[in-house]
Amino acid sequence: MRRPTLTRTSLTSLVVLAAPLTGAQAAPTADPLSAARVAAALPRTAEGMQARYDAGRALEISQYARGAGCRYQLSFARGLVRWAEGFDRTVRALETAGRREALTALDRVTQRCPSERLVPRLPRLPSLPPLVRAAPPRTTVLDLDTKLSTLGRTFPGYAAIWVHDLFSGTTASWNADARFPAASTVKLGLLLAALQRLRRPERSTLDYELRAMTGWSSNLATNLLVRRFGASSAETALRRAGARRSTFPQGYRVGTARAEVQDQPPLVSARVTTARDLGRILYVLHGCALGNAPAVRATGLDPQRCGYALRLLLSSELRGNNVGLVRPFVSPGTPVAQKNGWLHDARHTAAIVYFPNGPKIVVVLTYARNLKLATARRVGQLVLAAVS
Repeated sequence: MRRPTLTRTSLTSLVVLAAPLTGAQAAPTADPLSAARVAAALPRTAEGMQARYDAGRALEISQYARGAGCRYQLSFARGLVRWAEGFDRTVRALETAGRREALTALDRVTQRCPSERLVPRLPRLPSLPPLVRAAPPRTTVLDLDTKLSTLGRTFPGYAAIWVHDLFSGTTASWNADARFPAASTVKLGLLLAALQRLRRPERSTLDYELRAMTGWSSNLATNLLVRRFGASSAETALRRAGARRSTFPQGYRVGTARAEVQDQPPLVSARVTTARDLGRILYVLHGCALGNAPAVRATGLDPQRCGYALRLLLSSELRGNNVGLVRPFVSPGTPVAQKNGWLHDARHTAAIVYFPNGPKIVVVLTYARNLKLATARRVGQLVLAAVS
């Protein structure tokens, strides 16, 4: 995902960040409509779009918080959000539609607007598949390890692979501790950090941001959550979950001396991760949802919030780059809880595939100059064929 540069944003974004963290948040104390009007006139820049998104979300929340509001203000707010999201997703049609909706509604906001009942409606998240078991990593399957080694060595660039059978506890890997530019995959750390602060996330006004961050990897939603909870909280959550070689968003931490690194790509970003780290995060989320005590401690969550996190990952949008490197090759109807990340030269997938014979974690990281999606997906296809 293209990452907006963060500088100063509108006053509204600061108001949103100052609101309580309860599920029934109060309306912001500053006038969100005035802030939204200012945001509508901002230039088409990354900073302007972030402020537009923040102001739109603040206005939307204020309308719902009243229990009754103005449908024109709500349309104005939603238009601002769609306008910014179209920019973030590089979908010009969505950006144009959002702009049109926002400006059309703004013309009507000045008219007398009768109050009416407004209820937020988001699609129902998918149900959890049978979680079955959460066996920790125990033994290595040597034959599979050899196959993955061959796949990794023959990739025209850098690759890392981690596979963990959650029923048996067996694993196999290649280059699992090499640090790669993480792109959006370490948003899993921010997800953990946010859920540690939200007792009932599905009832929080931040439910929308959590869905957007996990569903289509929204940078806008991620930036709002970062300002709300702090980047350091995401880094702390990564450490707590056992992802000790990953960073969010800057700096590197020294790993263990016996790390499995065969071929590490250039460290072009301060935000890095490894295949093993991502596999570890998915393992503790899955185990926590089952009520596994060590996993509960590692996540800092309870089974209900871990289940919510898995349901978010199960609803990952299957479009464009966000389809990922594994999902296209899974049998129809097989649930996949995944987080993808991509840059110009890097494409990654961290997934739990809920096969009929039990769940398996499959992590594939790839890096090469001008890496094509089809090239990276070929690795995911071969890995999936080897493990299934």
